[in-house]
Amino acid sequence: MERTSPITELKNVGEQRAKKLNRMGIETIGDLLEHYPRDYKDRSRLTKIADLSETDENTFLARVKGEGQTGRRGRLTFTRLQVFDDTDEITLLWYNQPYMKTALKSGEVYLFTGRMQKKYNRREIVSPEYESIKDKLACKTDLDAHFTEKVIGNREVDVLDIGAVHFPSGTIFACDPLVELEDTPPFIQTIPAGTYPVKICVVPSEKYGDRYACVKVEVSREMLCDWSTVWQQ
Repeated sequence: MERTSPITELKNVGEQRAKKLNRMGIETIGDLLEHYPRDYKDRSRLTKIADLSETDENTFLARVKGEGQTGRRGRLTFTRLQVFDDTDEITLLWYNQPYMKTALKSGEVYLFTGRMQKKYNRREIVSPEYESIKDKLACKTDLDAHFTEKVIGNREVDVLDIGAVHFPSGTIFACDPLVELEDTPPFIQTIPAGTYPVKICVVPSEKYGDRYACVKVEVSREMLCDWSTVWQQ
């Protein structure tokens, strides 16, 4: 069965049901797969804050900046909250929803959807839909084990101590050398300026040579409490 196969090839789709589907524009298997609910919203395409559109609904990842601020405009109360990504920041605005002041946690990343508007030379989104993705960003693997254990899964691993790296400004800028920057934004993070030891976890292989599994820049010797992925990407 192919996407171009007629809808009647599906089980329990006879002539009468096929006619009803045809009136909805569904004639092939492919038509059925692409027939979304009326209120379906495609949120798979993420936009950077700097590129938000005034004409289309936008979906973007952003981190909450501080706590929300409340105020009054006539009979309406409002709550403003700043969020940002690696390109810009924007104001989110809710009316008569004072609980929004603390509903979103400062420093956490959320998925927002809404239409941007410009008012008094300020960009803002009124009553955006939002979703916490903290659990989705959390790394399910204890990556520190790659530098303390001899076997990960069913693979033997080894650790190479390659020296130290110096960050005079405290800014880390990293990316995959095999990926174009236009396709995948680089990872940018800020740490205290200084010099830090670097270790590489490798998987030894006689056939392919040492395969790098992960690299660790040890900024602190404190015990880790959480791992998270590069949220900007």
